[in-house]
Amino acid sequence: SDTQTRAALSAVEADAFRCLCGQRLQEWQAICAEILIPQNEGTSTKRLPHGHKDWVMGVTSWGRWLVTGSFDGTARVWDEDDALLKELVGHTGGVCCLLVHRNVLYTGSDDCTIRLW
Repeated sequence: SDTQTRAALSAVEADAFRCLCGQRLQEWQAICAEILIPQNEGTSTKRLPHGHKDWVMGVTSWGRWLVTGSFDGTARVWDEDDALLKELVGHTGGVCCLLVHRNVLYTGSDDCTIRLW
């Protein structure tokens, strides 16, 4: 029924929101239009030109992709070769947190919204 569907959706959203709010966030300072991210196999850092117009405040993985979120109000999706796949535009405030839950990307923003991508 419609009531059961809405209740199930509300439970999923509540679960995702709890995960998003509970996630520990690490601030990434943009230096010379590059951020440093962990790299495997004995290399401690990797340079990724992020293209954001403001501080990068969050980074998360989404399957094979890396997603960055910035105070410029956008999130960007990167492939395994560090190529920009997509710029996610829609927030009117800075993107301050990112979470992937059940293969959906959630972005939280200073505009007091959470967007699902």
